[in-house]
Amino acid sequence: MQASDKSALKKTKEILIEVMVIFLAVSITLLVDRWRENQADRHLEKEVLEELTNNIDAKLIELKQDSSGFSLMRQKLGYLLNTGRRKLPLNVESCRIYLEHALNNYYFLNPNNAIFESIKYSGKIGVIRDNQLRADITSLYQENFPGLQILFEEFYFRALNNLKNFVTKNRIVQGSQDNLVELLMTKPELGNLLEELENAYTKLVNWYHDIIRKTSDLLEKLKPWRKDRGRVNQLEADTQLKTMNSKSKPLSR
Repeated sequence: MQASDKSALKKTKEILIEVMVIFLAVSITLLVDRWRENQADRHLEKEVLEELTNNIDAKLIELKQDSSGFSLMRQKLGYLLNTGRRKLPLNVESCRIYLEHALNNYYFLNPNNAIFESIKYSGKIGVIRDNQLRADITSLYQENFPGLQILFEEFYFRALNNLKNFVTKNRIVQGSQDNLVELLMTKPELGNLLEELENAYTKLVNWYHDIIRKTSDLLEKLKPWRKDRGRVNQLEADTQLKTMNSKSKPLSR
């Protein structure tokens, strides 16, 4: 082999080695960058899930509080209806108080989904790797919670406004106990309106129970991301105390 051939072979080997070194360097750089991006995504996923979990935890507590209040109001409306149907002995003061409660105890659903909407529109929702978990979270915020708002508007507010209009028309005021009793015992229209409102409460309670179940099931999946469980436990304890206090006040018979 001539010297020139050996020199060309040597240069070829050197070039190949350089190409391989560059290829390895680029590959390693790409792998490191990809690893860093993956680590950043996992960190972001953890932050997103923690934020959503705490928000869903708080919403579950609100749902339980509202459901307890609806159940109690449904009992009071049932008392009024059963009194009007003469299934219970008449107690004028209880009838007046419960009607005032029905007219003045407003419930407003807080549909604030700002945290979820911010995560969704920023594209961060996509960092959740579990497709089913991501779908369940999205369904809760975009279907279940808005469904409650629709139920409020279609049944609760409509029934409440109908009852308020009737009360105003017939001048049933705080001191007119005789008028209230007379209407309750003799006019079916008042009973129909009370029954309409009672049915609205029943629909709300049933819907709430269904969403509470779905929310609780979702939180079971989100257990690893419960960041501030102590605060949530305290809120749950406060909720249970309020519920016990409300149930400890028996309805007048």
